[in-house]
Amino acid sequence: MIHNDRFFKLEMLILAILNQRDCTSEELTSFLHFQNTLSIKEGVVLTSLFFFLESHLITQYKRDNHTYYHIESAGTVRLDTLKRRYLELKEVIKDILNNENIKISK
Repeated sequence: MIHNDRFFKLEMLILAILNQRDCTSEELTSFLHFQNTLSIKEGVVLTSLFFFLESHLITQYKRDNHTYYHIESAGTVRLDTLKRRYLELKEVIKDILNNENIKISK
């Protein structure tokens, strides 16, 4: 069960971006502000990054007076888990929207 759907999606997106390349918080915010569909403020991204640092999912380093974030192996494992949950949820939503395979237990 997903307890905080908004954070679940944001966590997955940030880790997915960091899985592709190391980024600053500004770059992450820019990626997450996609064609006005997503509007994630930098403060929210920073809060997530601090949580990931404390959870040892990512590390940070300085280069050219900028702080970059790098995904660690624990972050990759977490990303794989989140992607699997997301794909399962996506299938359930698709089935419900298409009126397929709906099983109601009493």
